[in-house]
Amino acid sequence: MSRKKVILSIFLLILMVIVGIVLPAIWKHQNKETDTEKKTSKPQTEAPKDEPSEAELKYTGFQELTSFFSDSQISDFKELFPSYFSQAGLTGITEVTFLPKETSYPDKRSETLMFSLSNGSKLPVTHRTDTGAFLFGKEKLQLDVKPRSYEKATDDTLPSITTEKIESLSEGGFPDTLEESGTDTSPNNEAAAPDKGSKNQNSTEEVQP
Repeated sequence: MSRKKVILSIFLLILMVIVGIVLPAIWKHQNKETDTEKKTSKPQTEAPKDEPSEAELKYTGFQELTSFFSDSQISDFKELFPSYFSQAGLTGITEVTFLPKETSYPDKRSETLMFSLSNGSKLPVTHRTDTGAFLFGKEKLQLDVKPRSYEKATDDTLPSITTEKIESLSEGGFPDTLEESGTDTSPNNEAAAPDKGSKNQNSTEEVQP
């Protein structure tokens, strides 16, 4: 009787171990499947922003801005409009027109440029000449132009030269040594000139009665 109890207890122990290992694995697998189904079936609540890009916008009259900015500055200035429209919540803008006759100068360090939008409203943009910043709208939202990087221009047709070659080149101007000049400027010759003058002076003094 005791032998049967031992065998039965061993069998129950093995069964409990199997159940303790298998049931958690099955439960985890079912939870993963439900999580994946929730993610795939989750509706998209966030709608894409209607932000116009620079290519979609039409810029009219911007050639008149050449009296204020260079061509590269104008292209950088155009990139600020889509950013402002997205931050200000303006949608459906397809065209921006510059109004040069409505340009004003609030002070010595700023100039206000007026633009007409395709929705019929006007957009003032104040440019600070001392800092280069642009203040958009009546709220004067400051937008800075991104720094522009330029490639270093190189000319491969020019001959390569080293510092040793530069040191070996002769300098222009007067020769540095007396031998190269071909004239003798020794102190004896410099003193000879006044001696001749003194002899002539003595001879003239003797002739006088």
